[in-house]
Amino acid sequence: MRPLYLKMTGFGTYCRQTEIDFSKFGKTGLFLISGDTGSGKTTIFDAITFALYGEASGEYRENSMLRSTFATENIPTEVELEFLLKEKKYKIKRNPSYMRKSRRDDSLVLQNADAELLMPDGKVITKTAVVTSKITELLGLSREQFMQIAMIAQGDFQKLLVSDTTTRQKIFRKLFKTDKYQQLQAALGEKESELKKECASLRDSLKNYFSTAVCGDDDSLKDEFNKLKEQDFLWNEKKEILGRIIESDEKSKKIRESELNSLKEKIEKATLNLSDAKNYLNDKNEIELVKKEMLLLEEEGKKNLQMKEELESLKESFSESEKKITVIKASLSDYDEFEDLKKIIQSAEKEIDENEGQIADCDERIKKGETLISETEEKLNSVSDAEKNSVLISSKIEELKRRQSDFLEIKKLTLQKNDSSENLEKSRNDYKELSQKSKAAFSDYDKAYNIFLDAQAGILAEKLKENEPCPVCGSVHHPYPAEKTEKVLSQSELENLRSVYENIQKMTEEKSRECAVLLEKIQNIEKQIQTLFENSKSEEDDIQILIKKTDGEIKDLQNQFEKENLRIKERLELERVLPSYKKRLEELLGKKSVISEKLIKQKSDFQNQKSKAEAFSEKLEFPSKKSALEFIEDSENKISDFAKRLEECEKSSLENREKILRKKTSVEEISKRLENSPFEKSKKSESDSDENLLTKLSFELESLKNSENLLLSNIREIYHRLETDSSVLKFMNEISAELEQKEKKYSIVQELSATANGKLGQGKDKIMLETFVQMTYFDRVIAHANTRFLMMSNGQYELVRQKTADNAQSQTGLELNVIDHHNGSKERSVKSLSGGESFEASLSLALGFSDEIACSSGGIQIDTLFIDEGFGTLDSDTIEKAYNSLLMVGRENKLVGIISHVDYLKEKIDCKIVAKKEDFGSTVQIVL
Repeated sequence: MRPLYLKMTGFGTYCRQTEIDFSKFGKTGLFLISGDTGSGKTTIFDAITFALYGEASGEYRENSMLRSTFATENIPTEVELEFLLKEKKYKIKRNPSYMRKSRRDDSLVLQNADAELLMPDGKVITKTAVVTSKITELLGLSREQFMQIAMIAQGDFQKLLVSDTTTRQKIFRKLFKTDKYQQLQAALGEKESELKKECASLRDSLKNYFSTAVCGDDDSLKDEFNKLKEQDFLWNEKKEILGRIIESDEKSKKIRESELNSLKEKIEKATLNLSDAKNYLNDKNEIELVKKEMLLLEEEGKKNLQMKEELESLKESFSESEKKITVIKASLSDYDEFEDLKKIIQSAEKEIDENEGQIADCDERIKKGETLISETEEKLNSVSDAEKNSVLISSKIEELKRRQSDFLEIKKLTLQKNDSSENLEKSRNDYKELSQKSKAAFSDYDKAYNIFLDAQAGILAEKLKENEPCPVCGSVHHPYPAEKTEKVLSQSELENLRSVYENIQKMTEEKSRECAVLLEKIQNIEKQIQTLFENSKSEEDDIQILIKKTDGEIKDLQNQFEKENLRIKERLELERVLPSYKKRLEELLGKKSVISEKLIKQKSDFQNQKSKAEAFSEKLEFPSKKSALEFIEDSENKISDFAKRLEECEKSSLENREKILRKKTSVEEISKRLENSPFEKSKKSESDSDENLLTKLSFELESLKNSENLLLSNIREIYHRLETDSSVLKFMNEISAELEQKEKKYSIVQELSATANGKLGQGKDKIMLETFVQMTYFDRVIAHANTRFLMMSNGQYELVRQKTADNAQSQTGLELNVIDHHNGSKERSVKSLSGGESFEASLSLALGFSDEIACSSGGIQIDTLFIDEGFGTLDSDTIEKAYNSLLMVGRENKLVGIISHVDYLKEKIDCKIVAKKEDFGSTVQIVL
């Protein structure tokens, strides 16, 4: 994937629409993204990542932070990206959620996040989640993988360079998705712990089950059983003795059950005998009771006969009541007419009251309406000048805001001037110090140079011989040869002194230029401040007082402006409601006229109906139909009650005779049973009382039942022991079999868990399964990294994975060392590298990770690579090596963008994107 064109609006530091044409940089090579701190260099990569995946590249950049702080409500926040993938062009447009100005009024509304992807065939895909899913499918990379391959941040890999195995495990887990191996390790550990607990639980269960086993006190196995209960294991011996106890209890159970069957037959016979005796005594009591009931029934029959005679004498008076009822029923229709007339009168009376109330209500509302119209017209006159006042105040506010803007700019420029003055003073002091050092260094070098020349002349003069030509001047005579000095400087020592002087002189010149730039900047700022003061036409020169005073004036005018706007709204509202008030008043006057005419007719009809009702009232016997019906109902109820009483009296006499007959029959039947009872005959022969008979038979039955209960208790005890011991033996057989299987499984899982989690015995490296897999990736990363590290270090250094652990108690496998080929190829820790060497190693490692992740992601190739490196702290030689290494990456069919502000890279790299900070957001300029 290679970006072709990027457009940002209201995004990050880019408030105004900003366009970047990446196609101008070609398909391969290097380009530089430079600019001051905070100018928006990294924001360019943020925009690309956001366009593709809906999230920025930074770990701490949330989507809510993407909108530019300079953007007003009218400026949208959106990113457009055109990119090339497999020689096909795609175009994506995306915006985050933010608050924007409503299209209908001045309120703010939420603009929801949205995305749109234009495919090469012209098809358009919409909705954020769908577009993100499609981009992931097309690139074959998640957002995290894309950032790892397409963006290298040196700081992160500097940490990775010196991290221990535990730290690298977490990083590699994210980069190479090895979490599934970690999950397997955890699962094996959990399974081991689970099986260990299960085995312990099964042993506890066996112990607990055997503790519940029971042995009879009279059993010969009791002592042996108690001894085994005190032992912790011996599961087979415990199961064997339980079997013998169960066999013994089975024999005892059969003997007791035979004894119980014989005893039950005796109890059944005694129970039947006692029941017959009770029936005999019940018959004797019942015959006496029936005879008494017969006497009561005969007395009741006499009373019924007397009541019947009394009722017969009242028949004639109830016959007269029936005739009167017939007459009243014939006149019921007159009552209906009278009731209808009364309802009409009541309804008319109610309507008259309602209409009179409505007229009174209309009068009151008409009065209020007239008052409201008058008050509204007065208010309308009082706010008629609001619009004129609002325009005047608004004009004053705009003028004050313009002046306030000038004052704020003066304040800002004053701060800049103060900062620049401090920097100028510091630079002047630095210049003076460097100038003195330069003079001293030149003096040291000049003196050393003369000594060096003298030394060379002395060496040459020492070899001169008379009549032999001088190698310098050719003379054969040497009257005054130079003397050889005692201290001789080497060529390299002289060069070092010259280099020191030139470096200090260069720094002095740079510091001089820096002072000139700062002085020019201060003069420009002073001119701007003077111009702004002249434009403000202010006599006051204290800018803070001017800003505060202007703030107060603006706030006062804004309050007045808001008040006038409220008066305008009030006028508009009064103009809107006044016609409706007048219309409502006209409607009320019309309504009152209609109700008044209707009321006159209603009162006339009411008097006519009232006269008819009075005539009916004099004619009818009862005041209402209800009273007449109540009289009829009462009379009919009395007649009906009389008839029922007469009927019930006759029925009661008949039932009384039948009951007496049934009682006589019952006495005869009981007498026969008593005569034939064996207890009657036995009583006559033995002369026993009824109470003695029952006591004797009950005692015999109770004695038999007591014997049965004792036997049943003994049998239940045996049954309980058999049930308990059989259950215990069954569960012990099942649990011991399960325990055997669990212990075998635990042994296997324990060994697997120890291997996977790096917990093998003494003398073995503690390498976990996940770490072992990560070691393979790490070896491939190191191989990629060394192709660059060897070049940057001039063949001196090579990264290598540490094969043995420093500490036998710690996790190992991902430690990193370096081989020093200039020092006998000795292997040592990467932590021993210098600052520049560490940078070279971390950059190589970062590029190696990018290569490996691309390979492990299915051979996916990202054609553009962004590098956000900390070049500023490096010396010129290290920067040059890093540049050459990145130049090689750029030649590997990749376009490499370097985010940096280092001067060396600005000079070396011609193609640039220059980001600049301005008052209202950043801008970019492409330099080719």
